[in-house]
Amino acid sequence: MTRGQFASLLDRAFTREEGISVIGGYVYRGAAVPEMVGRYFYADYLGGWIRTFLYEDGEVTEHYDWSRAVELNRNVWSFGKDGHGEIYVLARRSVLKIVPR
Repeated sequence: MTRGQFASLLDRAFTREEGISVIGGYVYRGAAVPEMVGRYFYADYLGGWIRTFLYEDGEVTEHYDWSRAVELNRNVWSFGKDGHGEIYVLARRSVLKIVPR
């Protein structure tokens, strides 16, 4: 996928009014949360939210806003991924791992 295709994909995931400072993330490929496999995690620094979507057959589907489910209380700066496909969220002075509840 080219940068232009990826930008177009994100344009379909949220509107410019919703996202002011969007932080790109990763597609979840880990084993800790099997129901999340294939979902793309991203956030908005100023908006203080984390969201996911699934990209299937050229379409953005299954949007989910985790803002209510996760007490973030801080701005997301970046994402990281380990060698097992688990995703981490860098938020202020914290590194948070995506794990099941």
